[in-house]
Amino acid sequence: MTLFTMLILSLVVIGAFLLSIFIEALLLFWGAGVAGIEDKTLWKSLAAVMLCYLASAFLVVPLSVILPILGTGAGTIFGFFLSALIISAIFKTTFIKSVAAYVLAWLIGKVILIGLIFLGITILGISLATLHLA
Repeated sequence: MTLFTMLILSLVVIGAFLLSIFIEALLLFWGAGVAGIEDKTLWKSLAAVMLCYLASAFLVVPLSVILPILGTGAGTIFGFFLSALIISAIFKTTFIKSVAAYVLAWLIGKVILIGLIFLGITILGISLATLHLA
C-alpha cells in the first residue's frame, strides 16, 4: 500500500467520523425538539455530542481494560447516564427530558444505521449478480 493510498484512506475515515458526529448532532437536535426542550440549537447539540463522545470514551475504555466484559457493559450504562447529564447541563433542562432526547436520537440513529447496512448489502448483491464471469 502506498503512502498516498494510506493518506486517502485516513482522510476518508476522519471524514466519516466527522460526518457521524454531525448526523448525531442533527438527531439530538430533533430529539430535543420532540422531548420538549425549549432552548435548543444545533451548536448546543454539536457540543453535547462531542462532549458525550469524550466522556463515554474516558469512562468505557478504562473500565473495559480493568474488567473486559463486565467493565464494558458497566461503562456503557454509566456512559449513557453521564451523556444524559451532559445534555441536561448544556440544554439547561431536566434529566428526564435529556434522557428522552438522547434515547430518541440513539434509536433513530440505529434505525438509520440498519437501513444503511441493508442498502449496502443490496448494492453489493446487485453488483455481484450483474458480474459477468468468463
